Order: sequence, then structure tokens, then C-alpha cells
Amino acid sequence: MSAPFPCITYVTDTASVKIEDLWVRVARSVDPVCVLVRDKDLPLEARFTLAMEIRLWDATLGSPLTVLFAIPQASDLEPTLEWAAELGLDGVHFASAAWSAVGARAARQGLAGAIEQPAWVSVACHSAHEVELRALEGADIVFLSPIFRSPGKGAPLGVVALRNAARRLAEHAPATRLVALGGVEPSQVASCFEAGAHGVASIRHELSLIADA
Repeated sequence: MSAPFPCITYVTDTASVKIEDLWVRVARSVDPVCVLVRDKDLPLEARFTLAMEIRLWDATLGSPLTVLFAIPQASDLEPTLEWAAELGLDGVHFASAAWSAVGARAARQGLAGAIEQPAWVSVACHSAHEVELRALEGADIVFLSPIFRSPGKGAPLGVVALRNAARRLAEHAPATRLVALGGVEPSQVASCFEAGAHGVASIRHELSLIADA
């Protein structure tokens, strides 16, 4: 990849965080940001419209915004790639159940030429073992969750699982980036990086890697 993946990712859920509030978080961030358009409760076309609006934020931001589009099920892959290429999105994110190595390759091929650098392909994972498998199958970024307690997400994995996943990646797939997701609050960002994460992600909380002056 010609540019590093941002260390902060905001996952969209407009039922929890209004798009206007997300824009404020992105606009005032001093750290590079990725927005993962995932709203699970929205139909596919509505998520495309949301992605289009977010892509337009580039015109007013001081630095480029990385935008990924979620694929909740395998049948969404083909229409997603058509729209993502048209909008110039930076990559796609597979739900755990939607992932396949074949789908990952198709995503890269489908977005080739639509953006200046190769597309990012990310996937949701729920164990250190799954992280290692998906990295070996070609994922550029793995989102491990839930690290901390998060509504409706079951028992948290904790930073121990994050540390284990980071160790496995260092040994077997060092180019793959590890992102901590699930209940990550500002006070917990440091512990995620200390455990070996390359990035942190959140729906509800505003995150920053640089302490307030």
C-alpha cells in the first residue's frame, strides 16, 4: 500500500450517532481517519447514499479521508463493488460470515483503477485464531471485536486476545493491520496500542491518539 491505514476508524450507525456529529468528529481530528460505512439496519441503497455523502467530505477536509464500505453478506459483493468503484471508495469491509478469499480477490480486482492506490480489504474477526486465518487468506486489515464490553456483543475478549492476535500477525502476516473494535473508549486507546493494535475503532466514542493540550 502506498499510504498507511489510518489509526482511527469510525463505524457508522446513524441510529446511535447522527451523521452531522460524525462529521464534526472527523473534521476536528488531528489524526488520520477512516470511516467504515456499516449501518446494519439500513438497506443497501441507503448505505450507498450515506457513503456518497461521506465521500464528499474530502472537499472540505485538510487531509484525505479513507472510506470503506461494509459487505454484510456475500450476495452484496457485486453491487457493492460497482458502487464503490463509481464513488471512488478506498476499499471494502467483509462481515465475518461474508468473508471468502475469493471474494477478497474479486474486491481488489473490482476496485482496481478506480482509486490511485490498491483497495483496502478488511474483515471482522472474533478471535485471535480467526485473525490469523483471515490475514493468511489475504485480508489487509482485521477488526477484532469486541475487545471491551459493548451493547449486544457478548462477552468482551479483552486486551489479552488483542495481544495474542498481534503476536500471531507478527509471526505469520506482519503486513496485516490489526484494529481494536468494541467498546473502545478514549481512556482505553493506549492499552489497545500497548497490546499491539495498529488502530482503534468506535461507533459511539470520539477517539484521539494525541492527548489534548
